[in-house]
Formats: sequence, C-alpha cells, structure tokens
Amino acid sequence: MVSAERNAQQLRATRNEHNCVRPEGATHVLQRVREATESKLRSSLESSAPSSVTRFID
Repeated sequence: MVSAERNAQQLRATRNEHNCVRPEGATHVLQRVREATESKLRSSLESSAPSSVTRFID
C-alpha cells in the first residue's frame, strides 16, 4: 500500500512538472506552429498558383 501512495505522489509531481508553462517552452511551440502553418500555406499556394506567383513569394 505504501508503494501505491508513493507512485501516486510521483505521478502527481510529474504531471505538475509537465503542466508547468515555461515562457521559452511556449515560444518554442508557437514557433513550430508558425513554421507548420507557413509550410502548409506555401504548399497549398504552390499546388494551386501559377509558377510566376510562387516565384514572386520566394
């Protein structure tokens, strides 16, 4: 029974650590979202726009 309580405490501590928002972590996530969005937009444009338009964007 003691080990079950210790495991529960450890799990709560780990969960709290993961839920902790660090400013640099949030910035990193936003950067990845921005890059993914730009990549999707670029590939969408490249597949639907004439080559002259995509050359202008680059």
